[in-house]
Amino acid sequence: MYSLAGLGFTLWQNMHVMDTLQTDSMMAQGATYLNAIIGIAMYVFPLGIVVLLAQSVLAHPPMGKPEDILNQVRTRGKDR
Repeated sequence: MYSLAGLGFTLWQNMHVMDTLQTDSMMAQGATYLNAIIGIAMYVFPLGIVVLLAQSVLAHPPMGKPEDILNQVRTRGKDR
């Protein structure tokens, strides 16, 4: 999904909307506002994905003693 958002952002930048809207100040301000929202979204989107992944891991933690869980995570479930 992030690659599609990145492609869309690249297409938006390559459309050169700001160049065509220089004559109308209201449209240029709207395009600047939209550029700011898209730019912020490109940083927030991956952070949101990381938060969702962390939530799925931490929402239902495995049962057991904390030492055993940490050992299992650190060794990736393999016995030494």
